[in-house]
Amino acid sequence: MLHYALAASLCLAQVNTPYPPHLESPLLLDSIEFSKQASLEAHLVALSRATRVAQRATVGTRSESVGGIAIEPEGTVRFRLKNPIGIPARATLRLLFATHPKDYGKRQAYQVRWNGAEAAAMVEADPGAGVRRSIFVDVIVSGPSAAVEVRSEASSTCPITLLAAYLYPGRSLDLHLRPATTLLDPRLRMGIAPVSPIGMGYQTDLEQLKRIRELVPPTRYLAAQAAVLYNFCSRDAKENSAEIARLARLAEEAEVPLRIAMQVHWAGTPKSVADGAGGTFGDLPYQQVTFDAADNVDDPGLDAIMGDRADKRFGLSVPNVWSDTPWLTFNHPRLNQFRRIRLTQAITAWRRERLRLAAAGKARLLPIEISTGDESIYWAKGVDDRSYTKRNG
Repeated sequence: MLHYALAASLCLAQVNTPYPPHLESPLLLDSIEFSKQASLEAHLVALSRATRVAQRATVGTRSESVGGIAIEPEGTVRFRLKNPIGIPARATLRLLFATHPKDYGKRQAYQVRWNGAEAAAMVEADPGAGVRRSIFVDVIVSGPSAAVEVRSEASSTCPITLLAAYLYPGRSLDLHLRPATTLLDPRLRMGIAPVSPIGMGYQTDLEQLKRIRELVPPTRYLAAQAAVLYNFCSRDAKENSAEIARLARLAEEAEVPLRIAMQVHWAGTPKSVADGAGGTFGDLPYQQVTFDAADNVDDPGLDAIMGDRADKRFGLSVPNVWSDTPWLTFNHPRLNQFRRIRLTQAITAWRRERLRLAAAGKARLLPIEISTGDESIYWAKGVDDRSYTKRNG
């Protein structure tokens, strides 16, 4: 299976006709924040079965605003966005929505109309990946302003909260061009980075980097990059420094931007690393505990950890067909401290190499990569679990 590490940035384009001098290469034509009264008045906002809300949602340690306009089923919000270009042009409408955690999983069906014509229709159940989300709609601006309507369908099972609207020049998939030139700014391309095919993605060399670069077709929309998965937990500070320096030199020699994706699962699992307490981080106290109503096998040592919650239906992520790799918990202080120390050492080494490259004008060769690991919890269903099934008879 081919894996990709994608780094996307909002890519905008100038329309075919030049902008007036006072709007030279603008990135925003107009915007409205539905939590601010002055913004509502300036954009002639009209509500039907919709009300202003001012509330916050707590997700983990973060508190996010969900203040804006809450649209009830069959309700509408109408407003106008200004077109300072003054001539017909392509544009992108971005609508920023919010979903309170209490409404995760509920049906949200709505329609977006642009100057009276349907521009988009969505039916979704927010899965709870975050409070805010955006949709992008390609539109044509023609007059001095455009009429926008967001309508919640009768089938919605919760209010649809609209936070803001933005109008950008150009199509959503176009790239921003400077006036009177066809030169593209490579910083605004979407980076696409195929993962190294060797060592399950955890190894790479000069030849592989050059091959990966050639996998990405030449296009003004994409920037060819490469990616390598990185097991920081198995390396101490000196080893992390040496390996990341080696990878940076490879990227420099191949002239291919290389994304180093830090991993704590799969081959990044520190199952054989000493825990400093006489065992390893692959031992039972560090493993995730699973639950299956069909589990009829006792896992040695698990009852002692579960205490008065001991139940045969609780089990472990091993055995499995993934080389019996255990999925590790995020609830053990010693393991979490170990991860923090090793990750800090790896990021320090990465930053040192990026600063070195930046001093030579080559910072692009180590793009910033945010990786939270692959599959942080063991799967509940829908995967090859032959080893587990065999063990349970």
